[in-house]
Order: sequence, then structure tokens, then C-alpha cells
Amino acid sequence: MSHQKNMSTAVKAASNVDTLRDWIRKTSLEEMPTNQYGGASRTAILNLLSISRSTAASNPRITELFEALDVKLRAIPTAFERGQADASADPQRHAYVIGLHRENLRLKAELNRIRWSDDTGRSTDDE
Repeated sequence: MSHQKNMSTAVKAASNVDTLRDWIRKTSLEEMPTNQYGGASRTAILNLLSISRSTAASNPRITELFEALDVKLRAIPTAFERGQADASADPQRHAYVIGLHRENLRLKAELNRIRWSDDTGRSTDDE
């Protein structure tokens, strides 16, 4: 029977760093879970790798790996940015979309007026 049943903290920390480094190396940037800011979703990645958030927060090497990963992820153009580059500058389409937006706002206002009338029992006629 071995006297050392559990790994030491230093060995666990190194193992977690190796696990994350290997996962980053094997996973393409397009497949990486991201957060709303375009960086790596630490929670999703750590859950996937069975590394606790508190362990990762206290390990500076894991923090460095995530920071380097964030830089790489933010360098990739987002779908929105790619769409902006591909968008045509057709003024007719732009005017059409603005017209649809205005009509949508007008219909929403009309719907709110009708709902208010139904809720209060008051008429909204301009007579």
C-alpha cells in the first residue's frame, strides 16, 4: 500500500495546466466556446475539462493560457464584422429597410394603443 494516496497540489496544478494546454492545442479556434466579449468562455472550457473555477483562478499558468487564447480569439473577425464587409451599399435597399422599420414602429404603437384601450375600457378615437 502506497503512503501517497493523493497527488500533491503542485502535481495537480501542473496536470491541470497540461490538460488545458493540450485541449487548446487540439481544438480549433472556431470550435472554442466564447463569451459575449469574444474571449474564451472559461466556465464552459473548465467544465468540459473538469477543472474547478477556483483552481483555475488560483493558478497563474492557467490564467496566462486563457489570456493568450483570448488574444487569438479576438483576432478572428466575428460573423458581424464579416457581414459588414460583405454588405452592399445599395441605397434603395437601405431606404426599404428604413421604411420597414418605421412601419414596424407604427404598428407596435397601434398595438399598444389597442391594448391600452382594452385594458382600460376607454376609447382612443380622435373624434
